[in-house]
Amino acid sequence: RQRQMCIRDSLCIPQFFRKVPESLFTNGMMELLDCEQLSDGFTLKGKAYDIDFAAADDKIRKVDVKESEGGKPKAFKMGEADQRIFKEYFNSLPPEARVRQCKGQIKSILNKMDTIDSGELSAYVDLIVDGMDKEQLAALEKAPRGFAMKLKDKIDSLLTQHCKETFKKWLDTEKIVCQPFYKLPAVIHPTSDTDMIGGSLYQAEEDMNQLEIDLVMERTALPNVRWWHRNIARQGFCINGFTNHYPDIMVMTQSSKIIMVETKGEHLKNDDSRDKIELGRAWSNAAGNQYRYYMVFREEESLLSGAVSIRQFIEIVKEL
Repeated sequence: RQRQMCIRDSLCIPQFFRKVPESLFTNGMMELLDCEQLSDGFTLKGKAYDIDFAAADDKIRKVDVKESEGGKPKAFKMGEADQRIFKEYFNSLPPEARVRQCKGQIKSILNKMDTIDSGELSAYVDLIVDGMDKEQLAALEKAPRGFAMKLKDKIDSLLTQHCKETFKKWLDTEKIVCQPFYKLPAVIHPTSDTDMIGGSLYQAEEDMNQLEIDLVMERTALPNVRWWHRNIARQGFCINGFTNHYPDIMVMTQSSKIIMVETKGEHLKNDDSRDKIELGRAWSNAAGNQYRYYMVFREEESLLSGAVSIRQFIEIVKEL
């Protein structure tokens, strides 16, 4: 364990940095990449607004200010009596006023998206609502908040796509580089821990789900693995690209290869997992030959492109 501690203390894992160009105010420098930097240049002008508003939430909520909540506006679900009074008032308004109120509610919710210009948000909402037919407007009047959340999902997806494209471009043009930075802490403080599995980097590691436990147990049988560590989400090592990705498990082999592992249940074969595979591969390619990234599912059937099963992962690690 003393040897493991020395290796841990000397290890410096690469993360993405953005090159700040030389100017009148700086000689040029490197700063740790923040995914919000990748939103530069994003605009809603001309963006698609084909949105499926099916199953929008029709729960009516009120915004109240309570002393017990620190004087800040909080959302609460309306009681049945309040909902009835609100609906009666809302239905008494002329159609133009009802649409105007719906727009106001939607804009109020979306204006919390700090990376989006409020004027563009307002124009985007107007464009979508003004293009609705009578049936869509009737549905909107019943569920403005649900429509707002559908709109937010659409804008989030457009922003994510922009950030991915900017990330790729900056990586290709070397505005982003990967360089050693992250150092493992001397001690960790997981909210719940376990010390039941051997070969861990720390005396106790963060608790794991069954898939993670099974993978780590398989790893303990490999003589070429030096140690493993359960990376603590939002506290430990992060692959900082167009999203912040905290891989579940870190493994070091006797040949000093560092392997980042993200485990996924079978129900998580989705776009989020695809994005993490893409980012993990970009990181391992940029970080150098010492580093690897794998997304691991339990079974081999219908694997996402770039992912592996537990069996395939163990076979790969044996050779590293």
